[in-house]
Amino acid sequence: MARPYTAEERKQIKEDFLRAYEESMGLQYASARRAGVTVDTVNAWRKKDKKFDAAIKEIDENTADMVVGKLMENIMNGDRASLFFWLKCRRHWSETHKVEVEQKSEVDINAVIEDLKDMLKDED
Repeated sequence: MARPYTAEERKQIKEDFLRAYEESMGLQYASARRAGVTVDTVNAWRKKDKKFDAAIKEIDENTADMVVGKLMENIMNGDRASLFFWLKCRRHWSETHKVEVEQKSEVDINAVIEDLKDMLKDED
């Protein structure tokens, strides 16, 4: 079993993790590996250390802002796929439409099939 980290070691590892996390734009596993800890350790620290957790959330928000900025840049440059993606995510736009049908009476499906067969025979 590994020995527990000293407060100074923990502080340095957290700083290393945050630096790697920001550089990788939020890749938690890779950042934890670079800092020499597991993702489980990072998650445990997040629960106990609100400042550490807040720093991670801030990096996540900055990354999201950068991604949205790039998406908008693509849209302004005429990238239709980016435009459709934005519409689907932000405006719940869909290329297909859902139609709900309410049936008020019972239908004998077997009778309908037989009627269709008869109609097809008549056409021959």
